Amino acid sequence: MYKIEASEKVQHEYESDNIIIINNGFILVGVIIVAVAAVIVFVAAAVVATGAVVATGAVVVVVLVVVVVVVVVVVVVVVVVVVILVLVVGVVVVVVVVVVVVVLTSTCSFCSNSGSSSSSSSSSSSSSSGSSSNTSISGRSSSSNSSSSTTN
Repeated sequence: MYKIEASEKVQHEYESDNIIIINNGFILVGVIIVAVAAVIVFVAAAVVATGAVVATGAVVVVVLVVVVVVVVVVVVVVVVVVVILVLVVGVVVVVVVVVVVVVLTSTCSFCSNSGSSSSSSSSSSSSSSGSSSNTSISGRSSSSNSSSSTTN
């Protein structure tokens, strides 16, 4: 009888320790996400305040900064989740989660194309119009400048 009560007490203490670990892990993930969001907002505000968005290379830099920050957040969150799973559930579930994450990231089209950028410029002297455009679609950044002049 005493042995069963002692076993239940140890089990209860183990479960309460796991709950504390999980709560601390979620708090840590929340703090990291808030900090990264603050960095993104700060970088965006700095770029807008300095008027650097108009410059051709600034859009590429902002996109790359955002992509790097997102990748860091994802890695930190994955590490925290893996540590929590190791402490709570065990190694078998962690191996399955790691395999799923690796498969998902290897098939992610946004992740593989996030660093590509292209730029082109052309000039002609037959008409009298000039245009400039910058576009950014899902991590890819491209800019094109065309100018023309007419002389009489």
